[in-house]
Amino acid sequence: MSTTPVLLSLPKDALLRLCLLRTATKFGPTRPFYTGIKDEAERQRCEAAINALIGKIEAGIGDHPTKQFVLGEFSVTLKALDPPVDTEDRERFCTYLEEIMDIVGLESSDGVLNTWLYGFDLS
Repeated sequence: MSTTPVLLSLPKDALLRLCLLRTATKFGPTRPFYTGIKDEAERQRCEAAINALIGKIEAGIGDHPTKQFVLGEFSVTLKALDPPVDTEDRERFCTYLEEIMDIVGLESSDGVLNTWLYGFDLS
């Protein structure tokens, strides 16, 4: 495995887009399929975990614009998180992580999301 950092080509508006994502309400119902987390305390807990992760990435991506930095922050958050019980909620959590990846120009999680979601790497 290479230890050479993989530099990201950050879009100019990456920090603005991360800020907008961080300040948006999360885990609410979206049409047509996702019904949202019904328990408000659980919804807030999951939203806080995503928002804290986004804040860490916002704070560090300028000094560490690398794939390793972003995936390292993902891993720390996912290991510390008591995952939502419902599969749809875990999938929605991963959708937010994929949004972060899109914002910072990261094409692959190298199995980090699949391992957390399914318990093994599907890639």
